[in-house]
Amino acid sequence: MNPADRHKTAFRTHQGHYEWLVMPFGLSNAPATFQCLMNQVFQHALRKYVLVFFDDILVYSPTSTSHLEHLTCVLTTLQKHILFVKLSQCTFGMKEVDYLGHTVSGSGVAMDKCKVKDILEWPPPTTVKQLRGFLGLTGYYRRFIKAYSSIALPLTNLLKKDMFKWDNETATAFVQLKQAVSTTPILALPDFSQPFVLETDASSCGVGAVLSQQGHLIAFFSKKLGPKARQQSAYVREFRTITEALSKFRHYLLGHKFIIPFSMLCGSKLAIMHTLGHYSNNVSLVGGHSGITRTTARIATQFFWTNMRKDITLFVQQCCICQQAKTPVANPAGLLSPLPVPSQVWEDVAMDFITGLPNSQGFTVIMVVVDRLTKYGHFFSLK
Repeated sequence: MNPADRHKTAFRTHQGHYEWLVMPFGLSNAPATFQCLMNQVFQHALRKYVLVFFDDILVYSPTSTSHLEHLTCVLTTLQKHILFVKLSQCTFGMKEVDYLGHTVSGSGVAMDKCKVKDILEWPPPTTVKQLRGFLGLTGYYRRFIKAYSSIALPLTNLLKKDMFKWDNETATAFVQLKQAVSTTPILALPDFSQPFVLETDASSCGVGAVLSQQGHLIAFFSKKLGPKARQQSAYVREFRTITEALSKFRHYLLGHKFIIPFSMLCGSKLAIMHTLGHYSNNVSLVGGHSGITRTTARIATQFFWTNMRKDITLFVQQCCICQQAKTPVANPAGLLSPLPVPSQVWEDVAMDFITGLPNSQGFTVIMVVVDRLTKYGHFFSLK
């Protein structure tokens, strides 16, 4: 803990007053602070051969030789920053490792067997809280389950207010979801040198997509539709599926080649895709110039520098096309111009009258004279 902030962690017991010298568990900002520290420590290796989630450090390498080099770099970095690891909790040279509820190996990513066992042994929920726990655990692995939202739809409907009623339909969905968890495939690790294939489909109650590469599954996606979306035509729902899938798999597809098969789409659907595709890729000198907030949000997805917001604001405000084309927010300036500042006292005065006052010895008006330079005033009573 920073010595200047130790008093903020103070607590009192029957044995006296205490303050933390190191960061304890339980502080609201402790997780974020610790994760920020780990990201800074391993910034040079993050996502190159190291993944860090709080105190879980994963070092991955293509060969044994490079793995030894990477381990040396990681341990040296920990030693340099005076960070310690417990040897009994470390494993080295593993070809398969359990990490954040997943089993990662050279074949791909699979569900943790312990989590699968917990789901299969989960008893039928009797309260909304128990149901939320079950859906929360299975939802964490929805990328492994095809049409997850459609299978779980009867269960998610029970989460609505005063709607919890366990019947045959929900019991069947509960069993089907368990069966789907027990038969999940091993998802392949993406190869960004090869193109992706994104297959989509839509139904009356939800949308779904499959991301694959050379016939190997990478991830599933599914989402149930709201009441308004269900009333849309099949063509619009199909197009909505594509946009939802592109947004979901953005971190895979952005900047890489991918294919969306259109063999099952009819002509009018292709016309919609063609029109909207041309519109989304249209470049206009006026329409393509976003404002400060939108430009900052788009740039922040890939870049960062000091005073970024200030630089973007200055750039947008100096854009000649924007100044000419965009509608001004404020009203245009009128013909009035500011008065010149006087050079000496009482060279320029402002005068006004206060009328409608009660009669006082025949005086009913006050003349006010103010020097514009010093703001000094004189008040004269008048009849």
